[in-house]
Amino acid sequence: MEVANARNPATKRKFDDAVSNGVATEANTVDLSLLEAIEKSQNAVENLFDCLCCLLMPLENKERFVKAEGVELMIIIMKQKKLAYGSAIRALDFAMTKYPPACERFVDVLGLKTAFAAFMGKASIPVSKKNKKERYQEEMEERLVSLIASLFGGILRGSRRERLLSKFVENECEKIDRLMELYIRYSDRVKAETERLNQVELDDFEMDDDEKYNRKLESGLYTLQLIAVILGHIWCSEHPQMRGRIELLLKQNKLSKKHIEDILQEYHDNIGDLDGPEEKERAQTKIQKFISAL
Repeated sequence: MEVANARNPATKRKFDDAVSNGVATEANTVDLSLLEAIEKSQNAVENLFDCLCCLLMPLENKERFVKAEGVELMIIIMKQKKLAYGSAIRALDFAMTKYPPACERFVDVLGLKTAFAAFMGKASIPVSKKNKKERYQEEMEERLVSLIASLFGGILRGSRRERLLSKFVENECEKIDRLMELYIRYSDRVKAETERLNQVELDDFEMDDDEKYNRKLESGLYTLQLIAVILGHIWCSEHPQMRGRIELLLKQNKLSKKHIEDILQEYHDNIGDLDGPEEKERAQTKIQKFISAL
């Protein structure tokens, strides 16, 4: 065969083409199989993180997570910037919500730099095939706002608090700029939904206050409230540069501190007692402090 191919160029070309086509077909088959395997593994990883987030709801499991160095592992996953990036942020959000030890560990293991890089959009966030990029990035923004709010709520004093606050001063208060950018966006969205609900009422469609409030939460009110809470923490630090930046950005958007106060007041009035009456009173007292300071 080799001799025949060598003596007949046309036969050799056919032979080479057949080999090439065979290799290409095999390569395509391997590529498709690999893609299917990757997609299945991505789904498996996301399912595992879903289970982890459910497990992180009870307080005792948050404690186990911190002791097992789960916070460190999630930060490593974020730094790798692979497809589990968003899932790691979500797990940290669950772990740090209403659990100060997780917040303290997060600061101690230098998680602030990684989290704020994501918050500022400086990290390239990988998106899996099943997630639409725009909605995925929006979910990450909401998770990161929640995470930062948890940090402020869980770290009340000391050097950790100073390190957290210093993040909002560096690079000419760029993180306050980003925070206010999100505040305006979510404020506009909630305003549009409120106007729509008011129009619905004018059309004689009955809707009680609880249902209206839930509709507004779905449109982004909860994230807007968390941003207002973060701004409250920053304002209460009494740092002149940060206060000045907030006032400047409000003025540029034709808003006043009263706008933030109103958002905080609505949040205050709707704090539930799921965690008990004492926790409700404590949370309302904190929000009232922000309102008074503004």
